[in-house]
Amino acid sequence: MSIKENLSLNESGFIFNPTTGESYMVNPTGLYIMHLLKTNSDHQQVKQDLIDRFSLDAMQVEKDFREFMNTLEYFQLIETHD
Repeated sequence: MSIKENLSLNESGFIFNPTTGESYMVNPTGLYIMHLLKTNSDHQQVKQDLIDRFSLDAMQVEKDFREFMNTLEYFQLIETHD
């Protein structure tokens, strides 16, 4: 899964989906994850980057990342690659 290419994302965390016309806001951590996902769809690397950068617990990152990805999927902000 990766972030849809046509999404507009600005530095304040505003996300605009031109396909649906809907907009969303993410917090600074969500924005950081969105940027990582736009440049690298390898989820293991993204999670490891979060662990290293913020000195986080791997189990908590796994849980929070899964929840964040589920939210992105629910709002149709990511696409799956077969």
